[in-house]
Amino acid sequence: MTVHLVNLTNPMMMKGPFWEIFPIDTNVSIKIPDNKKVTGVSLLMSDSKPSFENKGGMITIHVPQIMDHEIVALDLF
Repeated sequence: MTVHLVNLTNPMMMKGPFWEIFPIDTNVSIKIPDNKKVTGVSLLMSDSKPSFENKGGMITIHVPQIMDHEIVALDLF
């Protein structure tokens, strides 16, 4: 399963070309499908393995930096 995160914090983002990127750091919560177990989490754009917590059918992931786009990849079993 993948989840795409797009950083739209720049006030000029939707008004044509923009010159500056404002990186953000955030926590993301994703509902896991019933009868599935998360066996791994990766951030594909930054090529890293984030810390995460799996509780009550939801997984919470700390994403330390989103420049313009990040992809959260969940390995499910």
